[in-house]
Amino acid sequence: MPLPNGHYIIINVQFSNALSLADAKEGARVVAATPELTSRFQRVSFVPSSFPFF
Repeated sequence: MPLPNGHYIIINVQFSNALSLADAKEGARVVAATPELTSRFQRVSFVPSSFPFF
């Protein structure tokens, strides 16, 4: 289910790390905030519309 451009989602930090590595290889832009130590879900990543999410 591709997301429209400009959509920001909050996902698990470990899952986000895997996505960041995969997208870096593909050349896609991923902007992630530094996760807070108090929460494992404190990361926001930009997902381009072409990314096959789920």
